Amino acid sequence: MGSKIYNFDKIKESLRSNLQQARKKGGFRTQNDFAEALSVSVETVRNWEQGRTVPELGTLFRICDILNCDMDYLIGRLEAPTHDLAFLQSQTRLSEDAIKKLIRIAFSDRATGRSMMLSRFIECDDFEYLLALLCADAGETQKAFTVGGAYLQVKDQAVVRYERDSVFHEMANSLEVFIPPLTNEKIMYGFVYGMYAEGELNYEQLQDVIEHYDQGDFDYIPPGYRHKKPRSNENPQDKGDRGL
Repeated sequence: MGSKIYNFDKIKESLRSNLQQARKKGGFRTQNDFAEALSVSVETVRNWEQGRTVPELGTLFRICDILNCDMDYLIGRLEAPTHDLAFLQSQTRLSEDAIKKLIRIAFSDRATGRSMMLSRFIECDDFEYLLALLCADAGETQKAFTVGGAYLQVKDQAVVRYERDSVFHEMANSLEVFIPPLTNEKIMYGFVYGMYAEGELNYEQLQDVIEHYDQGDFDYIPPGYRHKKPRSNENPQDKGDRGL
């Protein structure tokens, strides 16, 4: 196998740009604070960050310890501060800040048990469905996608919002976490969505009702509405199919 050839000028440039960023992330707002932590002169730190000189190898190890980063990050071979963080990002596609927050939760878990609650929340059957609803709420309407084997047809953003709230409350109940009950208004949105899902309202009637509900008119009944009595020989709908 051929050995890699490293360009010293490129390494020095990477150090110049990455060291200052790592220093500030590490909580050292000024070069003077960082110099004191390393027991070097502020002029030495200034020369590093301006690319005039580079730290000696032993000093680089001390810098990595103080800033909690890997050397590959400082010399430009790694985008994340550590190899562990880079691996977690590659596997989860979470941001650096999100992963650091999860790690911070884990470290404080002895006193709070938040890691266990977070695990239970993610493990809930409807977690992926809730996540899909959160994404759909920010996306365009008339969008079709699948999640957890269920086919979702996003037709109305208002319906998505109230379905999302309903799912979140169901998950909270399954975790035995107290969540303030839905307001009467939200219950009405959920009720009319249920009527639409059961075929008692068509899509045009649903849109009509939602528009009135959004204006505060919760007594509105759409023209042409007829209560549909379920037939006794009807098979129950597959719970995995959820249309919005």
